[in-house]
Amino acid sequence: MKREPGFLRDMSNPNVRNMPHTYLGNYWFPTDSEEDYGGVHLNSSVGNYWFYVLVNGGIGVNDLEQTYQVHGIGMEAAQKIVYRALMRYLTPNSTYYDYYRATRQAALDLYGMDNLEIWNAVNEAWYAVGIGWKDALPQQILQADWSIYPNPTTEYVYVVSPNQSIRKIEVFDLSGKMIFTSDVASEETIIDLRSWSKGMYIIRATHESGIGNKKLIVK
Repeated sequence: MKREPGFLRDMSNPNVRNMPHTYLGNYWFPTDSEEDYGGVHLNSSVGNYWFYVLVNGGIGVNDLEQTYQVHGIGMEAAQKIVYRALMRYLTPNSTYYDYYRATRQAALDLYGMDNLEIWNAVNEAWYAVGIGWKDALPQQILQADWSIYPNPTTEYVYVVSPNQSIRKIEVFDLSGKMIFTSDVASEETIIDLRSWSKGMYIIRATHESGIGNKKLIVK
């Protein structure tokens, strides 16, 4: 009897093997389950698909109903970015958002800020799998002492310090109550806002030259 060739995964379309191609999308396995260590071998297909579209490019709509268009950068550039992210920035306890930040930083490390086409592709590929934002940061924001984006926002805000000048981040509501604080050890810090009330907040950054404040609006 002739058998059809079998395969465990399809990086170009993980859904055909009942695996997710979108973070928290269809076929996402609950990470609080004891089975398969929280679905590590199933949910890894999101990273597989991210790499596939980064290499080859792609146009589509993900499970979050986000339309994406990725211009592929080819295997050589993509594998260099992933290798640097793995060797420099990631640990056994890293999350997908750590992977997101690590690969974007690796792209800047390798290809610089004079030409952001590769960085944009990395960013757009992550958006394709449901992580991050569609529009990459303009160069002038990346070069700023520190910045926050997006603003206004709904679920997450990033505090960016390209020169790693920020040492501490604090967030206050308009009554002056501190609702978030974190020491900073990298160029980009993500703050999860999904449990926060809508309104205006003040982000305070302690950095090498003093203390700076920025307004944040949560919609």
